Amino acid sequence: MSRQWRDYLLDSSSAPAWCKQVIEATAPRTDEGQRDYYFDPVEAERRVKFIEQFCRYPEGAKAGQKMLLDEWQKNDIVRPVFGWKRRNSAVNEMGDMRRFRRVFIGIPRKNAKSTLIAAMALSIILQDGEQRAEVYCLASNEKQGRRVLDPIKYFIKAEPILAGMMKARKNVVSYGKYDSVLEVLASTDGRHGLNTHAVLVDELHEFLQPKQLNALEALTTSSLVRTQPLHFFMTTAGSDVNSRCFHDWEYVRKVKQGVTPDDTLLPVLYEASPEDDWHDPKVWQKANPGLGSIMSMNEFVEQAYKPAKLDPRKVSSFLRLHLNVWAKGVDGFIDDHVWMRCAGELDIDSLKSLPMWIGLDLAAYRDTCAVAMLWVDEVHDKIYLRVQFFQNEAMMQAETGVDYLSYQREGSCIITPGDVIDHQEILRYIQGIVSEHNVQTIAYDKYMATVIIPQLVEDGIRCEMYSQSILHISEPTKQFDALVSQGKIVHDGSMMMRWQMSSVKIHTDNSENIKIVKSSKIDRVRVDGPVAAVIALGQYMHERAAGGNSDIITEVFGFDL
Repeated sequence: MSRQWRDYLLDSSSAPAWCKQVIEATAPRTDEGQRDYYFDPVEAERRVKFIEQFCRYPEGAKAGQKMLLDEWQKNDIVRPVFGWKRRNSAVNEMGDMRRFRRVFIGIPRKNAKSTLIAAMALSIILQDGEQRAEVYCLASNEKQGRRVLDPIKYFIKAEPILAGMMKARKNVVSYGKYDSVLEVLASTDGRHGLNTHAVLVDELHEFLQPKQLNALEALTTSSLVRTQPLHFFMTTAGSDVNSRCFHDWEYVRKVKQGVTPDDTLLPVLYEASPEDDWHDPKVWQKANPGLGSIMSMNEFVEQAYKPAKLDPRKVSSFLRLHLNVWAKGVDGFIDDHVWMRCAGELDIDSLKSLPMWIGLDLAAYRDTCAVAMLWVDEVHDKIYLRVQFFQNEAMMQAETGVDYLSYQREGSCIITPGDVIDHQEILRYIQGIVSEHNVQTIAYDKYMATVIIPQLVEDGIRCEMYSQSILHISEPTKQFDALVSQGKIVHDGSMMMRWQMSSVKIHTDNSENIKIVKSSKIDRVRVDGPVAAVIALGQYMHERAAGGNSDIITEVFGFDL
């Protein structure tokens, strides 16, 4: 290992925890010999030299000039990806195999993601020495695919040596010496029968639909027989916490922090924390390693920061796109980090003496059914919330991109047999709750309520229909947002409710009334839990106001009725 590289890992304050752990894990041991991995500085520099000698900037002020990688690109990405090796793993003349089989890089917009992916793809197909290598660059749509394909074609066209070695057709580049191909795929279903050597994915957070996820699954699972496969992901943060990208991001963060050991994953995350001051230039630099080189500070301030500073509706987009914080867009409801700040352990037995209001949002086929239970503790200025979901077995098995099985395992979703949600099962669940808790009222949306509500009324339970017109639902929706922001709602941290909160879009009319709607029409978007919770809160607010207790509500919870 080069002294310079070793010093960077051991002495740099910016070096992540995994770097130092890797050094310790690969150091020789007198009692057991050497560890399984080592760093090859010659190979690392060979890859850097290739990119800087044979790849040229495809656009901008430097278009046509040879690329000069920033230090962070070299030290955090290129050198680690290609320099770390598995000891005694050689199967051909290229020497030992790569250590890292998976690379995950979370980085904000405008840090030259697509250009670096293109350069890495060329290095892989030309320098890995893999016979008949199949290298795929995968994008969620045609436009994103062009952002990777165009630089690759430009690299080849602008460099005579590359042009003499490779042939570029529509979406495919071939390398005759090793009979290898590099193909850019976008908007495609899963392909089978492939033998993938490497797959490079641009903007993983956009992979939300089953077709996109199937394509990703087909490519990543087709590399099992390759000697040194590489799955390379480079993405900005998204807003959907039920997405493949979010779950991968959470895992990568744990690996980077040293919480979860994974010797084959290279975790690189450039991100601000939700608690960071988004006005602070140091926070901008922390999340944007290319700030000052790839992107000027003045450009960042004028095009990214100032619009958010002047328009509060753009703050969430600034946090997500430019500071890599998972956050909602302009029409979003409650940001994920704000919602999860209110998560806590709910001691259900201790809540039984508190008055409870229940909100119901029912469905039969594709939507979920939600039973929102709201306990109100006016003495201690708290509202406790738990939402129980129901879904049918057919939807659990369908390819919707929603992992209902995991939600069933955590206890937040009950799966009923068949292709229709069994409302009798919901009825029995509610009757069980009523028998043990101090239920005041069950508020319900009239849609699909004909099976459950008559029986509950017959049981002597107070049930009130709750209109979801925007005039009726606006105030409780605003107050739900306010109570969460103030930390006065405590919920159980359910992953299913977390997913549905991330699916909420706010519709606003000309009078500033608001209402929860779905952020998209695709099958994986559901908002029944948030709607049920707002119905329960709205019924509580209505009853307290009707009973002459509006002053109590104002004093305790800080809002007027």
